[in-house]
Amino acid sequence: MTPGERLHQVIFIGRSEARKGLDVLLLAWPRVRARTGARLRLVGIEIADARRRVARLGAEGDGVDALGPLSEAELITELRTSKALVAPSLGRESFGMVLAEAFACATPVVASRIRGYTEVVVPSTGMLVPPGDPDALAVALIDLLENETLRQALGRSARTAAETRCAWSRIVARLVEIYDSVVAASR
Repeated sequence: MTPGERLHQVIFIGRSEARKGLDVLLLAWPRVRARTGARLRLVGIEIADARRRVARLGAEGDGVDALGPLSEAELITELRTSKALVAPSLGRESFGMVLAEAFACATPVVASRIRGYTEVVVPSTGMLVPPGDPDALAVALIDLLENETLRQALGRSARTAAETRCAWSRIVARLVEIYDSVVAASR
C-alpha cells in the first residue's frame, strides 16, 4: 500500500495503564472525528476495557474500533494501513519501541513530549504535544490528517529514521560503545 492509499484511520497501541494516556486520547477523539471523519483503532487494550472507557468518556459513536491484542503480523498490517500512530503517554516511558515500529512502517507519529519519546520523535518524523492535553492532541491529529503532503513527508522521514537511527545494527553498535566506555572507566 502506498502512503497515499492508507486507510483514513489512526492507531493507538497500548495496555490498560493510565500512563499510556488513552483517556486523554478519548477526550480528544470526538473533536478529531467531527473534523476529519477518521476512525480510531485501539490495539492492545482488552476489548471490554476499551469499550468501557469509550462509553465513560463519551466517545461512543465516534468511530472507535477496539481490536484487543493482535499478533505481530496483524499489528504490522494496522501500522502499514493507518495514517498515523498516536502515543499520548503521560510519562514513565522508555525508548518507545512502538514508535520505532511505526517508523519502520513509514507511519508518522503524534506523541506526547515526554522523556524517551523526545529522543525518538523529531519534527521530521512526527509531532510532539504536551502530555495530558487533549486539546493539543486533537489539534495535532487534525493538522496531520488534513495535510496529506505533510503526512506523507513525515512518513517517508520516519521510514528513513527507522533504517538509520533505530536500526538494530546501530543500536548494538551504540551499546558496545557504552559498554566499552564503562569498562575503560573502571580500569
